[in-house]
Amino acid sequence: MVGNPQDVQRIILESVLSTLNPGVVIVDRSSPSLVYEIYAAACKKGWWFIDAPVSGSDIGARQGKLAIFARGERSVVKWLKPLFDLMGRVTYMGGAGCGQSCKIGNQILVGAYLMGLSEVFVFAEKAGLDLRKYKGAIRGGGLDEQDQWRWS
Repeated sequence: MVGNPQDVQRIILESVLSTLNPGVVIVDRSSPSLVYEIYAAACKKGWWFIDAPVSGSDIGARQGKLAIFARGERSVVKWLKPLFDLMGRVTYMGGAGCGQSCKIGNQILVGAYLMGLSEVFVFAEKAGLDLRKYKGAIRGGGLDEQDQWRWS
């Protein structure tokens, strides 16, 4: 994976664009700002373009449990599913840019979750609760053993 948007732009639009034949499939996970530009260039060249950002952190990547938000031609996403299955779970999101929009929404949700988690422990501490007991008490009320967040 190439993650830096400037590198993706340079590699795809300035190098690869001039060398590949029609029918190529490009899967991009880099940046919402490039999705439409790469999509337009891919269509002109007769390529298939799949916008497929991921969520799940380093842990999810190592365990093959990433959430993959794919957009593009449905049949191409379906054709790529065995590859995506090696990395995690793919969800077809629809038209151009939908994968990146889903990723942004997911990041908002993760940020809100982390803020809420932080606030609840600040509250518990200020309320005089034993944080270890509190953690154990709330763990069964929505956070289970499969939760990706690690308690210390």
